[in-house]
Amino acid sequence: MTINHPLNDFLYSLLSAAQAFGQAPEQFLDHLTDFYTFGPYRPTVTIKGDVVEAKLDTKAIQAQQAEYQKVLRLSEAGQFRQALPRLQQLIGQNPTVSEYHRVLGQALSELEMAHTLDKGKSDE
Repeated sequence: MTINHPLNDFLYSLLSAAQAFGQAPEQFLDHLTDFYTFGPYRPTVTIKGDVVEAKLDTKAIQAQQAEYQKVLRLSEAGQFRQALPRLQQLIGQNPTVSEYHRVLGQALSELEMAHTLDKGKSDE
């Protein structure tokens, strides 16, 4: 998805803090990036002439969300070994999503617990 917005008074009225950046275009770009961020997904924001362009990769977001749902289904079914490589791939694609890390930790914990239980049974 691409959002184009002219640099005009209307934009500054939407982003009341934006006028404070004045002659600091890098800070203004950072502010716009924060403004157009969707959850953990940060857009690429550029200023081309008198137009702000914010690009957000919605296809990647949808693909990651679909893959994450598969991971959750595998985890709920106790198939943690199958979920691990998928989680690692998701984390590689977007390491800022805390839910991926949380589910990875849970899966590793469950696998460790299963390993400990199996080890205990073999020691008997």
